Amino acid sequence: MLSFRFLVEFPGRPGHVARVRRRAVAGGPDGPQRRASHSGGIVRAGRRGTVGGLLRVVGGGHSAPVGFSTRDVQYNGWNARFDTSALYYGVHGGIGHISKVPGTDDKGTLHLSAKVLWTHLEDDSLTVYRDRVQFYDADSLRLRLGGRFAYAVTEFVSPYVGAYWEQQFDGTQRMAVNGIRTSSPTLRGHTGIGEIGVTVTPSKDLPVSIDLGFQGYAGRRDGGTASVQVRVDF
Repeated sequence: MLSFRFLVEFPGRPGHVARVRRRAVAGGPDGPQRRASHSGGIVRAGRRGTVGGLLRVVGGGHSAPVGFSTRDVQYNGWNARFDTSALYYGVHGGIGHISKVPGTDDKGTLHLSAKVLWTHLEDDSLTVYRDRVQFYDADSLRLRLGGRFAYAVTEFVSPYVGAYWEQQFDGTQRMAVNGIRTSSPTLRGHTGIGEIGVTVTPSKDLPVSIDLGFQGYAGRRDGGTASVQVRVDF
């Protein structure tokens, strides 16, 4: 089976690849930021069933824009601020197991999965206080284990909840200021992820579904992300 998903996310904080780029200039993990959002498409090849695998090719127009602005750092009355955006793409691979949950009249399903996610963020440059800042290419490599429980309220509406553990193996942002290399922040570490949402199928005669979800993060990454996905199966 082949499916295509168009994804739009509205993070309260920058995403796993973009956030390390903001940290590189902000100088710390918790500095304020103005905005962060991204959109893209996902092509998934795999099969549905009790046990299945998947391979996703991910692409997007821009990782953010990621913005940063603060009054804590000023120069001649000007607040520190920047905006940056860059092309991103990646590949996700994994395996999963779907089972019916006893006592739910076959309406409840449990989907356990293990995924490896790689994302690449292209380089970019910007000017802060008349200093030229160069961001080099960045890669994110993560392992995610967890599961999702979904319950079919009707044949068209299925709310769900999920929980995942994620290990970030690589997520270092190399950069230079006026041609001089600086320290490289990283997102390596553990993160817990919780999710809640609903999947809506407008018609059983159309291979289209809409997913509205919210994901919360705690650990090496923290914050939340609201997402909208439109999926078409072929």
